[in-house]
Amino acid sequence: MNKLHRLSQMNLFLCLFVIIWGAWVRRTHSGAGCGEHWPLCNGEIVPLSPSLNTFIEFTHRLSSGFFGLLILYTLFCVFKSKQTSRALRLSIVGAFLFTFIEAFIGAVLVKKGLVLDNQSSTRAILIAFHLVNTFFLLATLTGTFFFSHPHLQKSTIKPLPLKPKESIVFGLLFLSLIWLGASGAIAALGNTLFPVTDGLQALHDELNTQSHFLIQLRLYHPASAILVVTMSLALLTFGFPLRQNDNRFLFGKQIVITLFFTGLMIGLINLFLHAPNITALLHLLWADLIWISLCHLYLVGKMFHSPPLDF
Repeated sequence: MNKLHRLSQMNLFLCLFVIIWGAWVRRTHSGAGCGEHWPLCNGEIVPLSPSLNTFIEFTHRLSSGFFGLLILYTLFCVFKSKQTSRALRLSIVGAFLFTFIEAFIGAVLVKKGLVLDNQSSTRAILIAFHLVNTFFLLATLTGTFFFSHPHLQKSTIKPLPLKPKESIVFGLLFLSLIWLGASGAIAALGNTLFPVTDGLQALHDELNTQSHFLIQLRLYHPASAILVVTMSLALLTFGFPLRQNDNRFLFGKQIVITLFFTGLMIGLINLFLHAPNITALLHLLWADLIWISLCHLYLVGKMFHSPPLDF
């Protein structure tokens, strides 16, 4: 089971790499680096003389393919073992399902030419859906990592329903992050297609109803971020009065609060610097870490009645 736990941890780290590299593909306009061929790259299994854009896109496909195989192997290991719990099996099945959907969305984007300078609403919708599915994938990978811990597999501990108020708090937190992530994906697409060089001019364009819809939508993400982070910090601070004696939950909550606050700071810096590559990718990574930490906190809350865990 230690091996399975390490394998689940590897899945989570590799998924983060694939996500960030995928954003790099978009930032460098490399989405068509393999043409409209999928899964082949410009009609080849391995491009022999790739351009830089082809190398970037092919690396993304290669890492995504390896991640898919690793998920498949983890699925096999989980169901092969007789010690695995129902929660772990559900988590890895969910991870496999969302991985398949990720690959399908990627294939549609390439085959339909929704890459490079494509400014259609279809691309924006798919990009937002891509982000939401990624969140679900990270949630199931977090569950796989959590429930593959040897302590949970060797005990008879069962998750219990949360208190109604706590369920509402977590529901609001998850829904607000999904909304914020989707709006952030669309804003990032707008920044890629319509780079900002002058902040005042960008604000004028965003308020102009004659501007492209992707330019107008850019303004919604930072505004939403301030509202969502403020609400989330308030919910995390005051929404769990029954957890005052649970050190595991309190520690996890402090991590989520810290990530929320620093994530807002990174987002504001990214906005002020007009979304350069480094801060844009860091901003995306931080959003994923916030989501993962919140999913982990939720699982710790479900195991509130359990003995102390070693992670």
